[in-house]
Amino acid sequence: MARVSSSFRAALYDYYFLLGRGYPPRAASQLVAAGRMLGRGSRVLLARCIPAVGGGFRIVESVEGHCLAVDGFNQLAGIYALLLGEPLYRCLDGVVRDSLLAGADRVARVAGLLAPLLAAVLLRDGPPARVVAVFDSQPSRSGEAARAVGEVLRSVLGGDVEVAVVRKADKTLVELAGGGCVVASSDAVVLRGARVVYDAVARASLAVSRGLGAAVIDIPRLLRGEHSSWCSGGGLEGAGP
Repeated sequence: MARVSSSFRAALYDYYFLLGRGYPPRAASQLVAAGRMLGRGSRVLLARCIPAVGGGFRIVESVEGHCLAVDGFNQLAGIYALLLGEPLYRCLDGVVRDSLLAGADRVARVAGLLAPLLAAVLLRDGPPARVVAVFDSQPSRSGEAARAVGEVLRSVLGGDVEVAVVRKADKTLVELAGGGCVVASSDAVVLRGARVVYDAVARASLAVSRGLGAAVIDIPRLLRGEHSSWCSGGGLEGAGP
């Protein structure tokens, strides 16, 4: 497993414990951040690694013959982080997320360069019968990025590829999921409305050559290790006066 600081491991376990005891996510995050002196980025990562609401979806490794709805900026952001060597985390809901937290504006500038890896992964695990790549319209250059991605997907996959630039990508993706599409996204709002999920970032992490991108950090395994350490240390009895 890739290295994670002891303070952040402890913060993850604290947050997980508080959620399990019924604390609201925001209150739990604030309490852990204060106790562990976490910055904003680490607080965001807590919520990404340990979603407050687990999804009722299943994750598939093949999209062959299926309709696939791709959360454009979301999945490209994960691939961007992977290629930059930023840590990836297999989160408590089974979905891989990144620690770079790159915004859509940043990803839009390099979308055309990231799209070939996305297309190659879809071709390897498919190809899908239909692809709908959905992009938020708010970020600057969103239309340009969407067109570039669409061109790459069509050139590699052929077939039925549609690109949609919309005001509310999460709503559109949930609607596509309701219509029977597999969804490629790590967004918690989207996943709550999904039945079947394809994790393009996780699949891309298997496709890149060794040395590009950090190993995927397994959060459930990390939490089990922290729990074991806490118990072997006596739990509250070993916490001091």
